[in-house]
Amino acid sequence: MMTLMAVVAITALPLALIGCEEEHYYRRDNHYYPNGNSQQRQSNDDDFWVAMAQTMAGKWRGTMRAYEIDKSGKAIDSIDFSTDIEFIQSNSRAINGTGTQYDFKKGNSSDNADYVRAFSWEIDRQSGDVYLTYKEQKGDYKMRIPYKELNLNDRVFTGYLYAADGGEIDDFYFKRYSANVKQMKIVFEE
Repeated sequence: MMTLMAVVAITALPLALIGCEEEHYYRRDNHYYPNGNSQQRQSNDDDFWVAMAQTMAGKWRGTMRAYEIDKSGKAIDSIDFSTDIEFIQSNSRAINGTGTQYDFKKGNSSDNADYVRAFSWEIDRQSGDVYLTYKEQKGDYKMRIPYKELNLNDRVFTGYLYAADGGEIDDFYFKRYSANVKQMKIVFEE
């Protein structure tokens, strides 16, 4: 009986010495920007902004709700979109680039987007805000994603887009993907 208790005590000792707490400071992603905060950020570190741009680069898909805003700042109308958006860096160390946004109105099951908009983008080194300039027939349409309102990691990109003219606010939730399903053609062979 004494031998059995000694074996149990020796077996249980390592379990008593090992904690079961999770290390919350560890993130699986290399870069994580929750609501504009990061343990890795240093105010004058260009590498931080480059890492953010590299994380943002790529193809994203998700939902976007666009609100029309009146002169008093109240939402007077909204429309929901399924959106595919791609950010392309100018080069691997750039904090700017170009992109294309495909917006599909709710209920659109076709392969044709209701709106296709080309844009350029850049990260402001002082504030971290992301500026998008859409090229449109009537001229450039500028929007801003405030750094303090974005969430960005290797899998998810969420935040708000504010129009420079104050007439629109977009709420978006995107997930990273590797192929544009709306553009893929599936062929069945017999």
